[in-house]
Amino acid sequence: MTHFHAVRFYDSSESVAAIVAAFLGAGFITYEPALVIATPARRAAIATALSAISFSVESLERSGNFLTLDAQHTLDAFLLNGVPDPVRFETLASAAFDRLNQRDRGGIRVYDEMAHILWRRGETDAALRMEMLWDRATRDYNCSLLCGHAMADFRSAAAPQALCAPHSHVLAADGVPHRNSLS
Repeated sequence: MTHFHAVRFYDSSESVAAIVAAFLGAGFITYEPALVIATPARRAAIATALSAISFSVESLERSGNFLTLDAQHTLDAFLLNGVPDPVRFETLASAAFDRLNQRDRGGIRVYDEMAHILWRRGETDAALRMEMLWDRATRDYNCSLLCGHAMADFRSAAAPQALCAPHSHVLAADGVPHRNSLS
């Protein structure tokens, strides 16, 4: 599988839920299970968006093809002195992936907003470390990762290069590829 660690900058919760549902849905069609680590409101919006495109969230969960985790609770479990700890992260990621139904150890789709939570709190170094841990996980666990960041969190229309750098694909809120995606 080609390395895929994308970030989508978004203007509204509704738009990111629809984008995430489309990303996960494309994986469900090809038998890729999905992990969503998000706030309760975002998890509910994603479930609604998945239902709107004819996926049964309950069936996906029962079959082990869809797992959701609370972003803040998960983040709290592997922060050490306010910094993402690689060993704790690896342990938690591995346990979550093991709970998914992985046919032939194929790919996994992941949507995560823990880095967004850290960034929003002003903990930019911790957010960047989180992105680096996920970047390694995408390679180690054969997963496609989509991150989401609200455009409102940035003073200018362009996202900071440091946040874009760990991603293989970067899309602005208007869907226009960032230069990271054009190489």
